[in-house]
Amino acid sequence: MTVYIVGTDHEMQHDAPSHRTAPDKVQRARREFQTYLCTLVDRLKIQVIAEEFSQEALNGRHAESTVRPVADKLGIEHRFCDPNVAEREELGLPHPFLDHRKEREMPQLNQIREQNWLDRLSDVRHRDIIFICGAKHVHTFFELIRSKGISATVEREHFAKEIYGS
Repeated sequence: MTVYIVGTDHEMQHDAPSHRTAPDKVQRARREFQTYLCTLVDRLKIQVIAEEFSQEALNGRHAESTVRPVADKLGIEHRFCDPNVAEREELGLPHPFLDHRKEREMPQLNQIREQNWLDRLSDVRHRDIIFICGAKHVHTFFELIRSKGISATVEREHFAKEIYGS
């Protein structure tokens, strides 16, 4: 198994209106993101697309995934890996929209989340996977995967960086 990591801004992962940048730029970038994923799946012979997102987060935005239709179109498995609010509470993680922790706490909290993502992939570790996450997680998630003896590659550090900056 190899995990191919694709970093991006989370706005690429759903179809809710953008409140951070021009709507036409976001719509175009989302279409390009889907095309990019299709190309990547074909080139790497991917069997699973997983992402740092949850159905609960989509419901909260009144949005649909932009990633799941790619998996459906290509006939491969799609998997959300981010914990929902109840699961976050069990893990000791803050509510994603309401509970803002101090910046110094974030590395430890991100380690817990990233380990949880990897745990959610344990039953498909024998398959090649694209994992889509926020750009700020790319290198720490890569290091975690490698520390577990699993093959990993950073395929893209920050898709749509030109729209959102760093």
